[in-house]
Amino acid sequence: MNGKKAKKIRRLSSILLLEWLKTKLPEDSPEVDIKNINSYLPKDKYFINEAGSRCNNFYTLKWATNKLKKEFKNNPAVTKVAIDIV
Repeated sequence: MNGKKAKKIRRLSSILLLEWLKTKLPEDSPEVDIKNINSYLPKDKYFINEAGSRCNNFYTLKWATNKLKKEFKNNPAVTKVAIDIV
């Protein structure tokens, strides 16, 4: 993957993560944008449940980027349309 496409995918992943986060927050919450999205995402690397400690790699910017890369690799037609949006 070249640098231009990777940069566009990172931008798209932050936009999609922001839109997902807006759906999960209550309506009276303060405005969320790209600059302060990290304050709403999990900060701990691990979480503890009954089975022990687990890696908290869901719903982070890296997770969203990797999911988009896999999706674009499987369906190149979507890649062109989605990257042109950004």
